[in-house]
Amino acid sequence: MEHASNRPPDIVPLLIVIGGGLIIVSYVLHWGRVAATTGAAGHRDLKGGTVVLIAGIVGVLLGVGLWALRSRSARIAVSVVAVLGGLLAVIVGATGLSTDFIRDTVADQLGDENGVPHKVAEQELKQSEEAGQIKTTVQPGIYFALAGGLLVLIGGIGGLVTGRKRREAVPPEAAEFGAPPPPPPGLGETPPVGVEPGAGVPPPSPPEPGPPPAQPEAPPPQPEPGPPGPEPPAPV
Repeated sequence: MEHASNRPPDIVPLLIVIGGGLIIVSYVLHWGRVAATTGAAGHRDLKGGTVVLIAGIVGVLLGVGLWALRSRSARIAVSVVAVLGGLLAVIVGATGLSTDFIRDTVADQLGDENGVPHKVAEQELKQSEEAGQIKTTVQPGIYFALAGGLLVLIGGIGGLVTGRKRREAVPPEAAEFGAPPPPPPGLGETPPVGVEPGAGVPPPSPPEPGPPPAQPEAPPPQPEPGPPGPEPPAPV
């Protein structure tokens, strides 16, 4: 039976919830842009897919679950999932900071639309960028995704650390009821070979003598009879 105070600090699940929220926001924003620098001022924006939205929702649910769960094993499992998800989001966010990644992703989208192989489309956009015809830039959405992944990762690690510390702590039931008292010295011990039980133990001291019994009190002295008095006169 686990106590409710064994939950991690509120800041740990809060970090995961905020991180999931930032990932959801990154889904709405643009992650990158490939814009033409000559001729018609056209551009192509890159946004996070549906997977990003699902990842953000899962992050929020993990944070709420970590705060609400009472079982230590369940909280550790949630923390492990948060660590893995946050780590994956950080990797994707760090990769998205590369303009080559943004340009190649846009080239793959254009290739699918026009029926051109990815390698050919990527090579054409790369040559256009080297010629100064297009420019690739990073947009705010990728920073939101990266920050959200970091918060989820930190929150997951915090959940693991607090879960292990709670395991090593003394359970509240033991502190409440207390441990049983130790047995008296010598109780249950086996005497060494050749020594009879009770050897070396001083005999009990005799009881102290009590007060002497009370003597019965002597009866009070009786008065001694005196001499006889004069006889009364005889009648006439």
